[in-house]
Amino acid sequence: MPVKRGKSKASKAKKNLRQDIRKAVEKLPGLIVERVRLSKPEPQTGAAEIEQAPEPIQTQPEAPRSNNQARMRHDPRQTRWLWTGVVVFCLVIFSMWGWNMYVLITDATQGNGPDKGWLPDPVKDDLRTVWQEVGAPDDATDKKETIKEKIKTDIKLLITQVKNLPDAITTSTTASSTEPAAVSL
Repeated sequence: MPVKRGKSKASKAKKNLRQDIRKAVEKLPGLIVERVRLSKPEPQTGAAEIEQAPEPIQTQPEAPRSNNQARMRHDPRQTRWLWTGVVVFCLVIFSMWGWNMYVLITDATQGNGPDKGWLPDPVKDDLRTVWQEVGAPDDATDKKETIKEKIKTDIKLLITQVKNLPDAITTSTTASSTEPAAVSL
């Protein structure tokens, strides 16, 4: 059974080193002022001397690290939650934007009243006729076949022709190679 140990010597040494560094940093401004005072004697200009402020005295004892500082460390779970929240909000915004675009388009194309829709009347009429023609039967071919169906059948015919193209090329080259070529002068 493992025995719990206190803080290791290395962590105590790091803590002492940090405290020493903190104390040294706090004494730096006073040392700089003292060094300046010793290196450059100020010329006497006749003006009253400015009194140097005494070195600040530490009035508060050093407190151990607070819980807030411990919480500010990098936590991968918090980062993951942050990115999840960002992605969710982006998805909400884009879905609302898409819904708004859909509503605008349907209002523009299906406006019946004079106040309905934001497009001018000729443009509305043109859009309505385009939507009706896409779903309406084609007058030139068959009344039962719509334009969409006609396009689908045309594409199917083209695909079959393209698939049969290599067979047609091989049969035409073999037929022409067996016949004697006519010489023209």
